[in-house]
Order: sequence, then structure tokens, then C-alpha cells
Amino acid sequence: MYIVREQEKFIRIAYTGNISLDERRSAFRDAIAINNQYEGLNKPYIVDMRRCGLANDTPSKEGDFSRDMLKHSPGAPIAYLVPYLYGPNDFVVQLLSDYGIKARNFINEEYAHRWLGIGGLVPDVESGSGQATVRLFNQTA
Repeated sequence: MYIVREQEKFIRIAYTGNISLDERRSAFRDAIAINNQYEGLNKPYIVDMRRCGLANDTPSKEGDFSRDMLKHSPGAPIAYLVPYLYGPNDFVVQLLSDYGIKARNFINEEYAHRWLGIGGLVPDVESGSGQATVRLFNQTA
């Protein structure tokens, strides 16, 4: 299951349970369609993966989706909220770097509030805030 919701300062994509590739493509398409209504002013994407069963996912899949979002919504940062089981050398960082996308340092949610101007950053899909690391990606100039 996925939820795509436009909020005041960002577009939220949230997953719960095991998500199929088709469902993830659909979620990203929905988010890109929302962003396409803004000419030259794209909202950041917040991708909440904390309740998503991605244990068997491969690096190429996540990288392909991230690259596709940046291609269709240039200039819109992507913030991934992921469980702590992923470390600083997570495949997402390396893969995006390989495609010329600058990965910001790993930061906490408090800093993300300030950096993105977001109050009350995305909670879990069901309830509670959970433990998460936030990572922000910007397309290189």
C-alpha cells in the first residue's frame, strides 16, 4: 500500500508493508504528476520507507526510481526516511553519487525541519514517529 499526499511545503510518499515494484512506480508517478503542476518551483519529496518491507530490494531498483524522479522533477530534493538498519554507507548514497547526484550528509529530523522549512516532519504511516535517519539528495548543478 502507498499514500501520496501533497502537504504545504513538500510531497509525501509513504509506504506500509511489502511494496511491489509496480506500486512503487505508481506512487512515484503520482508524486511527479503533483509536482508537474508547478512551473519551475518543485516541492521536495519526502519518501517514508520506515514501514516498508524492502529487505529483498536491490540497489539498482531504488537508484532507478530516485533517478527517474529527479529526471522528471528537476531541482526537487528527495528526502528518504529510512530505518536505522541502513548505515551511512547505504547503497542509495553510493548509487546516486554514481549518477552525478550530490548526496548531503546524513542528518536528523530536527535539522530537516530547518533545512526544508517543515514543521512536524512526516510521522509513520500508522502511528508514532519511529526511529529514522533522514537523508537529503540534491541534483548537482
